[in-house]
Amino acid sequence: MKYIVTLILILCSFSCKENEQRINISSIKFLDDTELKTKSIKDLRIIRNEVFARKGYIFKNRDLNDHFFSKNWYIPNRNAKITLSTLEQNYVEKIKTLEKTIQLNDPWIKKDGVWNTFGYNDDSIFQVISIDENNNFSMRVTFNQMDLKGKLQKTNEYNKYHLIYEVADIGRGPTYLDWLEFDKDSAVAIFRVIDSVNADIKWLGFYNKKTKDRDWYNNIDYQGKLIKKE
Repeated sequence: MKYIVTLILILCSFSCKENEQRINISSIKFLDDTELKTKSIKDLRIIRNEVFARKGYIFKNRDLNDHFFSKNWYIPNRNAKITLSTLEQNYVEKIKTLEKTIQLNDPWIKKDGVWNTFGYNDDSIFQVISIDENNNFSMRVTFNQMDLKGKLQKTNEYNKYHLIYEVADIGRGPTYLDWLEFDKDSAVAIFRVIDSVNADIKWLGFYNKKTKDRDWYNNIDYQGKLIKKE
């Protein structure tokens, strides 16, 4: 009996240590105001979202998912019900306020240049969009089938732009589209600059004034992360 009790105590000791390690791995370090003010807007975005990542949240943004999936403590949970403590909520709001302050005081990140995306096997790189200093863009929508040219239009959100197309250069694939009914004042994509070398793009498709719906919204060869050509 004595040996059984001793064995139980040993097992409990190991279990407690394991739980303690898990708690330490899952716990977040709250940075003070002085530390937070030394961080870039890109870093602040990561720090703010770490609060949710620690609870298993799966992000819609690919760059955030890529970042947190590289962390050994991250355990994604599709069924996670995210609730924040008062401390966590205040921390998130404080970082949001700091991000807005930086956005108001900093110039917009330089966006002109050539932005690329990786191919399906991540071995090849394709040019997706080229932007000049006057906000003119040329964009490869589908390889060998459709190119667009137009203007970037600022939105109210920091470093986020609508792509308004003016000219379409098409191959055989999209010739059946109802081009005369497409609204050229409606954005075909959203382009967001994350920092000096990273951006992402969300393709919306062409807005058809007659059907009041989007055409060609699923026929793009890429979606998401872009990298600026050096």
